[in-house]
Amino acid sequence: MSVVCHRDGMKNPAEAIASAGSMVCVFLVKLFTKLAIYRLTSL
Repeated sequence: MSVVCHRDGMKNPAEAIASAGSMVCVFLVKLFTKLAIYRLTSL
């Protein structure tokens, strides 16, 4: 998983949407992992 923001790569909207989607995906995975760890430790 490589999250790299290219300023010059944001010229066409398809790349911008794809990079934004991958960032959201990574964010959700991190959030879900934190939640799972929190639930396991709280038990």
